[in-house]
Amino acid sequence: LWNQISVVAKKENVSVPVILGMLSVHAASIPELGLGSTGAVGKTGYAILDDVILSDYKQTLQGIAKTGTREYMRAHMAPFMLQAKTHFDLNQETMTQKWFSRAVSKLKEKLYQAG
Repeated sequence: LWNQISVVAKKENVSVPVILGMLSVHAASIPELGLGSTGAVGKTGYAILDDVILSDYKQTLQGIAKTGTREYMRAHMAPFMLQAKTHFDLNQETMTQKWFSRAVSKLKEKLYQAG
């Protein structure tokens, strides 16, 4: 698998960490499947999870090799990219900013009521 990752990275003219990132992001979307049947097959949950993740890595790597990194990202990772884009949007208020604004508003109310 490692050799395949290196070959695809070289072919696509991207770094190995870029390919690993794509594999990881895609694997993060794997639904929790097959874990209920752990006892039936005699494997631990971790072994099944390892098999599922490695299988997903191999399929994802084949998809990247077939279509290229850009096309693969466009076709399969658009929701992640959109979320990342909105996450770093400086015009969008963060959860911390919302929490801080609410806390300051509550403090102002208490100070106003006390005074």
